[in-house]
Parts: sequence; C-alpha cells; structure tokens
Amino acid sequence: MAMLDGRMQLQRTRRAIYHAEIQLRQYSRLLSDNEHFQNRFEAVSYFEGCVFFIGLAYRSLLRELAAFYRLGDVGSLDELEQQLALTGKRAPEIQILRDVQTGEGGSGRISGEDSDNGWWVSFNERYEQLFRAAFQVPKQQGGAVVVQEAVMFRSSDIAPDESAQLRAWLSGMQRLIEQVRASVQEW
Repeated sequence: MAMLDGRMQLQRTRRAIYHAEIQLRQYSRLLSDNEHFQNRFEAVSYFEGCVFFIGLAYRSLLRELAAFYRLGDVGSLDELEQQLALTGKRAPEIQILRDVQTGEGGSGRISGEDSDNGWWVSFNERYEQLFRAAFQVPKQQGGAVVVQEAVMFRSSDIAPDESAQLRAWLSGMQRLIEQVRASVQEW
C-alpha cells in the first residue's frame, strides 16, 4: 500500500476547484455573449467540464484525507472508511462527508431549490448521469458503427442557463472542503 503525498493531494484539490471555476466562467461568458444559445455544444462542454472538475475535487479531497491519515490511495468514501477501520484510526471527517451525501447537516446545504435534499444529492445525480453517458458503448447497425449521441441528449437536457446551479454546486464543494480541512486541523 503506497502512501499518498498530502501536499500533492492538496494541490490536486485546489487545481480541480480552479479548473471548475474556469469552466463555469467560460460557460457563463458563452451564455452572456449568445443569448440564443446558438453554440449549444460548446456550452454543454463547459457545463460538463465544470461538473467533472467538481467531482474530481471531491475525489481529491478523499485522497487528501487518506494522505493525512497515512493510508493508501482511495477512490470512494467507503474505501476510505475501510482503510481507516483496518488501521484502527478514527476520522470525524467521515461523518461530515456522510452528512453532506445524505443532505443532512446545515453546513452542507445551500438555500434554494436543493435545500431539502442538500446540494450534494442534485450534484451527484447530474454527475452520475454525465458519467454514465460518457461511457455508452457504440451500437452496430447494418455493418456500420453508430455511436450513441450522449452529448446530444445532454444538450437538449440543460436549461438555457444553469450557471446558478453550477455556482451552487461549486460553492457547496468549496464549503465542504473548508469544513473537512478545518476538522482535520482541530483533530
């Protein structure tokens, strides 16, 4: 089990947030330049890029925790919990992450349409939807390969402007990162 470098994981998390902010700015810029949404595919790519970078920030945060507790690489909260259990270590940050995933706990919430479920629930649904679409298998049709148009279905799926939703998710992730890091410092 290779140990993770904490500083490197911290930088990865920061970079993921930074890139999500860039994608959000580009998405918002494109929409403000073109109210008729003529370049829909470019907007979709910025939207999806922002969502993927927010997801990457979460995974990087998990790796930060693994590095802090001197564990091996982890890909999910469950894996982090398993490794902590094997080493007999306790991490109060696990409960913070669980609360956000279930929409519990005030600090994980954002007021507005997602206040009942928490921001993570709506973010994770969209993230999973995009992730599944990205890995659809091409279909054979009459000897030719016909690629299912995953991006096409998404382009009609996004509202004319989902900047507010992206900002809410990015803000929620930034607050989660701050809260987890503060908990690590206290602990």
